[in-house]
Amino acid sequence: MRIPSFRAFLAVLAFVAVAPLPVTAGAVSTTAATAAMPAHDPAKIAVVAQILDNLQTMKIAISAGQKSLLADPTVARMSIPDQVLLSNLFADEMTKRHDEMMNGLAADNSDRFTPEQLNNILTYSRIGYVQALCLDAAGLAPSPPDPSTMTTQEAQDFMTIGNADYTADFLGNFSFTAETAVVSEAVTASIQRFVALRGARG
Repeated sequence: MRIPSFRAFLAVLAFVAVAPLPVTAGAVSTTAATAAMPAHDPAKIAVVAQILDNLQTMKIAISAGQKSLLADPTVARMSIPDQVLLSNLFADEMTKRHDEMMNGLAADNSDRFTPEQLNNILTYSRIGYVQALCLDAAGLAPSPPDPSTMTTQEAQDFMTIGNADYTADFLGNFSFTAETAVVSEAVTASIQRFVALRGARG
């Protein structure tokens, strides 16, 4: 397994998740440019979206965004219950946009790989140890990843697919452009809901 490329994938994922921040508790507006999307192979998009789910992409993006929200000076001055509320609202808004983000990321990153390569990466991403490594690298693993949990076939796939050039390309050159707009929308929506709830409480 090419650890540098693997960790680079997670590092960029987390960075993009916090890039639209800091935020303020006031009104926030975002402008999304809608452009004609080029044609992509829907079968490839579906495979890449599943790979991203297996690699815990949304969970890691939500965690990174929540940490950035709580570190924002405006949010840091809020009461603990308000911080928890805003953090939970952000997670909810991100979850609502799961398919939008997964499909957008998949469309941006599927074309340069063959169906066979993507299916191999999908097999790789299904290995529980690989998924645990993702969570561990993001500081979200409940326990240290244990390679002994792999079956003989999984261990073989881990070495063979994990060291393939196309896997290094997938992890090391992944475009997270589609994530930026989704996170910005989620931040905006969560703040608007937070302000509305605070206003209703009086």
